[in-house]
Formats: sequence, structure tokens, C-alpha cells
Amino acid sequence: PPSAQFPARDGWQCRGEARVPGSGSRELRKVTVKNRTGERQELILALYFEPALCPPEAWAAHPAFARLALESRLGEGCLLVRRRPGGREPECACAAACSEACEWETDRDALFGRGGIRAMPAALLRRGSRIRASQDPCVLARLRLDLRPGENRQVTFALAMGRNEGEAAAAVRELRRPFGENGLFPRCVRAFGLAGRELERALALATPLFFTTPEVRRLRETYGEWDRGPDGLWQDGISRGVS
Repeated sequence: PPSAQFPARDGWQCRGEARVPGSGSRELRKVTVKNRTGERQELILALYFEPALCPPEAWAAHPAFARLALESRLGEGCLLVRRRPGGREPECACAAACSEACEWETDRDALFGRGGIRAMPAALLRRGSRIRASQDPCVLARLRLDLRPGENRQVTFALAMGRNEGEAAAAVRELRRPFGENGLFPRCVRAFGLAGRELERALALATPLFFTTPEVRRLRETYGEWDRGPDGLWQDGISRGVS
């Protein structure tokens, strides 16, 4: 997926990654930040866009008019923006979600005032969510990260489109599912119905596929005497049911 590594600045290191899983109507944006200063720091991270929810030709003909029919509200774990049906444009919606609790703003005029987008630095310092009807709608997700020296944090933003609010919300919820649930190994476990001894055997067979380099093989051999499996734990009085 497309990614970008930004040079460290003022003690912060940042990496951004964007990908479009499945259809082109969904998008994931992952941002990883690291505090490289020697002190605890607070960072404000934001996602900003101006929804259109209309064909490109309608936007090009009259951008301001095209945005008048948009309305936004909070859904279950996401922000929803929809175009009210009417005229020649059918109803459609988009949903935005964040992996961490954040504040939402949807009124561009109230957010920036007469300064326009140039007032973004001041807008990032505001506190609280403001979700309201607006003749100039926007979407701003804003969150504050408190990081210790050397700590890094990954934040994921999910965006999805749908023919209505329900479809858009369902799509963004699917994107927010933990990566582990959609990983290759968990999907294989579910597909083949592995459990118990079969799962343990599958793990044993898969191990040589991952321990491929001489250095890693030597590391495994070094700690192999402790890798006795669940049954081996009984010798130390530890139940295999402990997790």
C-alpha cells in the first residue's frame, strides 16, 4: 500500500499509510507517531476532508449548491454524513471512524471562521465536538495523544461509502475489525475448523515456514528445551487451560 515516512521534526517521527481494501468505496489510513524527545509530550492528530457525495460534474457545475443537501450525525462508533434524496441526486452516505476516541467537527464556517483553511492551527486547539447542520459542511476528526519518551502509537482512520447510512456504517464497522481477526492464520483456522490437537499440530507444521534464517533457527534451538507444549507444562504443575 502507498506509504510515506516523514523526517523527524521537533522530536517527532511520523509514518502514514493508506490502502483501499476490496472495493474502491472504502479506505484505511494508518498513522504511526513516535516521541523521540526526552520528555512526555502531547500531540494533536487530525483527519480533515470536505464531503461532496455527488457526481464530479455536479460538483464542478456548482460546488456550494451541491453541498447544501448534506447532513451529519453520530452513529454507532462513527460519524455519518448523508445526502438527502431529492432532485436528480439519489441518497448516499459516507461514514468515518477512528481507532481511538476523538472529537468531531462538521461545520466548516464555525471551525475556521473568515480565515478559511489557514485557520487550521487554531482549529486543532479547540476542544469538544460540534456536529450540526451547515451550509458549508466538513469533517474533522481530532484527537490528543499523550506519549512518553520513546513511545510510539498507531492510529487508524476508516472511511467508507454506501447507498445509505446503514450500508456506509456497516462497511466502516467491517474496516474497524481488529487486524488479527482478518489475518491469514485466523482465517485458515476458521475455514478448516481447527481446534484442540489439530490446531496444535497446525502450529507445529507452520513453525518451520517462519523460522527460516539460520539466525532464527539457532534462536529456536536455544530455547527449544523450554518449548514442551501444553502437556509438558503438567510437569511443573501448570494446567494447559491457563491463558
